[in-house]
Amino acid sequence: MKKITLLFIFSIFCFVSNAQVLTQGFDTAGLPAGWTQTQITGTTNWVSGAANNQNSTIQPRTGAGMAYFFVGNYVNRTRLQTPALDLTTLTTPVLTFYYTNVDWAGDTEELRVFYKTSAAGAWTQMAVYTASVGAWTEVNIVLQNPSNDYYIGFEGKANWGRGLTLDDVLVDELSGCLPPGSLSVLPTSTTETNLLWVSAGSEGDWTYEYGATGYTQGTGALGGGSVTAETASISGLTAGIAYDFYVQANCGGTDSDSGFTGPFTWTQPDTGEVCETAIDVSTLPYNTTDTTANYGDDYDGSVGATGCGTTFNYLTGNDVVYAYTATSDTSIKVALSSIGSTYSGVFVYTDCADIGTACVAGFGNGSSTANYDFDVDVTNGTTYYIVISTWATPQSTAYTLDITENTCTNPTVDFTVVSDCDNSGGFMIEADITDLGSATSLTVSDDQGSTNQSASATGVVSFGPYANGTDVTLTITNEQDLTCFVSSDALTQSACPPANDDCAGANIISALPYNFSQTDVAGSTNNAGFITSCSATSAGSMNDGLWFTFTPVTSGTVDIVLSNVAGTFDPQMDIYSGSCGTFSCVASDDTGGAGDGESIIAQAVTAGTQYFINVGHYSGFNNLPEGSFDISVTGTFTLGIDIMDTNAFTYFPNPVKNTLQLNAQSNIQNMSIFNM
Repeated sequence: MKKITLLFIFSIFCFVSNAQVLTQGFDTAGLPAGWTQTQITGTTNWVSGAANNQNSTIQPRTGAGMAYFFVGNYVNRTRLQTPALDLTTLTTPVLTFYYTNVDWAGDTEELRVFYKTSAAGAWTQMAVYTASVGAWTEVNIVLQNPSNDYYIGFEGKANWGRGLTLDDVLVDELSGCLPPGSLSVLPTSTTETNLLWVSAGSEGDWTYEYGATGYTQGTGALGGGSVTAETASISGLTAGIAYDFYVQANCGGTDSDSGFTGPFTWTQPDTGEVCETAIDVSTLPYNTTDTTANYGDDYDGSVGATGCGTTFNYLTGNDVVYAYTATSDTSIKVALSSIGSTYSGVFVYTDCADIGTACVAGFGNGSSTANYDFDVDVTNGTTYYIVISTWATPQSTAYTLDITENTCTNPTVDFTVVSDCDNSGGFMIEADITDLGSATSLTVSDDQGSTNQSASATGVVSFGPYANGTDVTLTITNEQDLTCFVSSDALTQSACPPANDDCAGANIISALPYNFSQTDVAGSTNNAGFITSCSATSAGSMNDGLWFTFTPVTSGTVDIVLSNVAGTFDPQMDIYSGSCGTFSCVASDDTGGAGDGESIIAQAVTAGTQYFINVGHYSGFNNLPEGSFDISVTGTFTLGIDIMDTNAFTYFPNPVKNTLQLNAQSNIQNMSIFNM
């Protein structure tokens, strides 16, 4: 701020002096009266009355002491707080202070300035300073939301620098045109950059100029101008060249213009030195061999974020940045090899502002040289910044970088619907994995919300049971690459086969007359293979549809009538003798069409011979179509049960001591026991 000269009249001097709310020079040991501090992380305190910083490059700006914050780590954080201030006596209160922040091999501490409007209020950040500052630098900030219980906090965060210093803190009435502060630059290419600063007051107009480092402000400038925002974009720069810039506030009126703040010095980055000028990785696979010694030391900070492979700090030596924009949702592999330094790391970010803080993937090693190899899931259209860096000592590392897109070979799998009607009334699905492809493990899942199953070897994975009629799709996913998977078609089973679908499970006709309604024709499968038709009009093979069996005790004749045929079912009815799988034709009827009945009348049968009635579909379809029918069997003879058919009749134990138990598929109406 402008000095108050001795030519001012005494009354004005007294007014200005009385307007001051706070003035502090930290000249004595111990915190000044009313000042407090809060240890946010760690146990390091600000020290008042210090005479030097860590490497004795900074002494108090005025008086005998200054405030000083230092500890050799990247963690500790402490806030130094003013006493309660009454700002209601000021029209436009302004905070003025001076600070330094000397770096140590590229590492600098962090200074943040906060305020709150009451003792119980929340802190609000006003400014942050992280750049290396080797000489006392003035800062002016117009204080927002003044109150009669106002507090200002100076928060120091350790980052292995030489320590923060603070001196000559003043809260006073705005006087004159305050110079802007917090000068910085943000390069946007190798030839362009944005100049940035922070207003100290309410002015809305600034003048800036820039030139090669060392030029005298006002002479030798390469460019400049007036702007109405706290930034200016400049171009025509040369990578590797150092530049200075200055800026002043244009307040107008009686306040006129402030003095120029500056110089702020920067070196225009070359390709690969910073995120904004990253080396473009336009296509994959990508391979390069280089050394970080060819690039600058532009980034500081601990990666320390989940998923970055380490909590150790590597962004303190020379850094090189690559940029890859994903062209699909996939996975890429980042591999760093031929590494020349034991203290090195490679980290991936999705935003330039995140570099040094929150990476999305990465790995570092602080004890031995190793090859780094890890996968990163990428999203189409997102740019990923890959940063290679080292510890401050030895500063640089040689390396070979390979970036490839993960590709995969799909697994080989067959999907089969398996009846589970005996247990659940539904069906199972088996995925027979005969080759894992490029995967070391697979995830098998369905679209019905069932729990996923993992497969790390070939074999069969079963899912179900599912209710009949449910459409199910199974997906086999390569766990190493989520873009690689195999899905089945929609799999279903419309109905369970009827109980008499198989010859061995034929319905037993044990008494006459016999009447039965077959309501579940659909789903009958070709269990025994196509059988020879007995029909003279439909010679050839037919579906082994539904089965009925009887064994007469005496010879005679039988009438078999198929009626009330419904649906799309076109029946053919045959009678066989023999046993399941070994048949002899006896008789047949295939005179009707779809929905028509069939009949075999006065068919002669022989005592002791087992007969099988088959109701199939004349065209030999593998599965019977929808339909139902009624069947009746009448005759003038006695029927018996063939105890040799173990699927129809069982008995135990054998030999019998006291109790013999008999089981049959139909009700047992008569039983005779003979002394053998």
